Amino acid sequence: MGSFSYGAYGNESCMMVVDLDRRGYHKEAQECLDAWLHYQGTVGLPGDFSAKKGVLYGAGGLEAGGYNQHHGWILWMMGEHYRFTRDDAWLRGAAPGIVAGADWIINETKRTASRHELERGLLPAGSLEDIGDWWTWLSTSCYTWRGLDSAAWALEQIKHPEATRVRKEADTYHANLLANFRKAADRSPVVRLRDGTAVPHIPSMVHRRGRYFGWICETLEGSMHLLITGALDARSPEADWILKDYEDNRYISNQYGYLLDDFDKYWFGRGGMSMQACLLLDVEPYLYRDDVKQALRALFNAEAAQYFPDERMNTEHALPALGDWTGDHYKSSDESNVAGWLRYLFVREDGDTLLIGQAVPREWLRAGQVCGIERTGTYFGPASVIYTGGDKRIMAKLENPRRNPPKTIRLRFREPGGRLLSSVEVNGKRWPHFKGEWVELPGDIGAATVVASYSSK
Repeated sequence: MGSFSYGAYGNESCMMVVDLDRRGYHKEAQECLDAWLHYQGTVGLPGDFSAKKGVLYGAGGLEAGGYNQHHGWILWMMGEHYRFTRDDAWLRGAAPGIVAGADWIINETKRTASRHELERGLLPAGSLEDIGDWWTWLSTSCYTWRGLDSAAWALEQIKHPEATRVRKEADTYHANLLANFRKAADRSPVVRLRDGTAVPHIPSMVHRRGRYFGWICETLEGSMHLLITGALDARSPEADWILKDYEDNRYISNQYGYLLDDFDKYWFGRGGMSMQACLLLDVEPYLYRDDVKQALRALFNAEAAQYFPDERMNTEHALPALGDWTGDHYKSSDESNVAGWLRYLFVREDGDTLLIGQAVPREWLRAGQVCGIERTGTYFGPASVIYTGGDKRIMAKLENPRRNPPKTIRLRFREPGGRLLSSVEVNGKRWPHFKGEWVELPGDIGAATVVASYSSK
């Protein structure tokens, strides 16, 4: 995970495994998952747990950290790998381990059924990230639900006899997650924003009334994970509160982020990121909201903070100040996240829809510019797109996935001047299915050349 000596941290390992799948290295990704299945149940997690049977954490003595979220991350990655490969034979072979991983969550959660209402129906208390305190942490709860939900989805795809049961438990866990942390927010003081308004605060652990201590608990492992995992709708009012609080109080802060001597001067170019800037997946909620400007700002600020151009590698921490570094100097997991964000600018899955060009920077599509991505793995098979900018039109050459085509392909043209489409041609023929910046294509179209034209302002 680090560049030199480092253990196998399940969450960060999954960040690299999913990047292997995005790059089409499915065999290598599978080998990582098979290793976790091989060592499943050999090592327990530090927490108020009754058993280690089914736990996805052990790695033959190389497992590290004891983060309770490791289990949920790895369980999620099992389903995510199947989305990329549709390898039924592998999934059927992995299914006993997936069910065992789901059952560990289900069985441990039953132990909280009669506890304090804020803990009820969630995984028992355990450690968080580099914080060893045992509590019912928000981020652990989010990734536990995400793993259980992914397990249910994967089992449903092969009509596994346990699929219905696991789906019911996943949905119940999700309901408990939202209900309990909303109650925790009701108990917590509101937080002030820089414009003088105030918004509710969802605490980092369910018993906390308000802010926790330090940047790890409050920023790196805070309420943003509700949006990253999809536990909360990224377009909801609660998401607005979370994002505003992060921007105003957490990313730039003397307690929870970088401290600036002139906020008004530097907030745009140095904000939008955690202090371990490429570990927190905060770019993704902005993409879910189709807030492209904020997504690009978060991505490029984070990469500028972490990137060492002489080695072309990313540090873990730019601390104690921007331009410095500490921790593991180069971090493969953080680099994998950046590679994923760059991929999402060009290709991103949204359920059964494939989004192409959602967040390509407008400057990259100026006349004479060529940009794109080739042979990226997707949930539907390999895909490629190459954009070529022109004076009054932009061309996109597509190789769309054919293995299990998406229901719909949405192709975006972010013209440098912000102009909207006036006409579209697909494979040399006029195409009527466009609106604004988006072109709608059938999911099974295969190879296509799409030319978007613009009227003069």
